[in-house]
Amino acid sequence: MRLLKIFVLSTLISTFAFAQENLPNNGYALSFGISQNFTLSDFNGFIAFKKIFNSGNQLRFLLRPEYTHFNDKNEDSSSNDNMEETANSSFISVGADYLWRLLQNNNVQMYGGGGFLIGYGNSKTEQTTTVDDSTRVTIKKLNSWQYEIRGILGAEWMVSKNIGLHAEYILNFKLKNSERNSDYYGSFKGTEKTNRFDLNHNVFFGISFYL
Repeated sequence: MRLLKIFVLSTLISTFAFAQENLPNNGYALSFGISQNFTLSDFNGFIAFKKIFNSGNQLRFLLRPEYTHFNDKNEDSSSNDNMEETANSSFISVGADYLWRLLQNNNVQMYGGGGFLIGYGNSKTEQTTTVDDSTRVTIKKLNSWQYEIRGILGAEWMVSKNIGLHAEYILNFKLKNSERNSDYYGSFKGTEKTNRFDLNHNVFFGISFYL
């Protein structure tokens, strides 16, 4: 909630602090964005195509790819025991948002709305453990379908006639259906199916090119 309060306050200040050009109406735009936690090993972004109506409201169709890589290794210096874990996951979602223009002041606007996403992804985790010169490998694979409803609050600053910079606070409600296949040391295999609800939030930063 602290992140949301800071975001709303800074948005309101910026909405009434700048004055340059009028906001675009009745057009199209191509947008790109990344999350605030972006790293080379943890990517979460989006590509979107927007239709802007005369009212300033927007209909946005988006594609959101996600990728995560993780590697961790622990070694015991007093013995030959060690453990290494490697995980890779990828996810891709498609969906649409409808955004209402809430406030505007020349080249700055504040908007809010909602939308939905449907996505599919998979991950693989491999854990290698060595104890007393004996090596064991555990492999876990996960396939998931995800259904997401989201609320959006954002602000955009038109730095030129055709380019806008924006930031968005997004609250997500997700349902994930998953199937996990596990292979323990090559001697035991198991399958587990789960349904899980999640509620989380994040912030995205992006740029839009108006056509």
